[in-house]
Amino acid sequence: MKLQIKKLQMDKKTFQSWEKDDNGIMYLKELSSDDFDISFKIENGKKVLDSIEIKADNVSVEKIAKYMDYTKEELKEFNHLESDTLNKDSNLQIPVSKKEIEGGHGKINQYTTQDGEYVFIVPNGDSSTSTYATFTDGFNQKGA
Repeated sequence: MKLQIKKLQMDKKTFQSWEKDDNGIMYLKELSSDDFDISFKIENGKKVLDSIEIKADNVSVEKIAKYMDYTKEELKEFNHLESDTLNKDSNLQIPVSKKEIEGGHGKINQYTTQDGEYVFIVPNGDSSTSTYATFTDGFNQKGA
């Protein structure tokens, strides 16, 4: 039997749904507002992102980031965003993990994607960055 707690914060117009996992630990299952919906699930004993839906225009990336394990800057970097806001139906991806690697011009950020591939943000000597990613093609071959 799953226990579910629903909480409505009238002042912020935010709806939260909490559930107990199979070990009896409470976790945030769903967060909903006029601007976005975020849902989580338990996978291998860990809370992971299930989905994000942007429902309005001019939604601050920072509003989303406060419910994630990543900063606004990290989400912008991972998603190649120049703006601090998202529009309705924007496809915002959340990495599974981030690792920093020491490089020749600074720290290289290695993000792991939801499908197990990698995105590398590499600093250049002129303070710009280059982005590289791994992928699996239609023939199940790895590439970069």
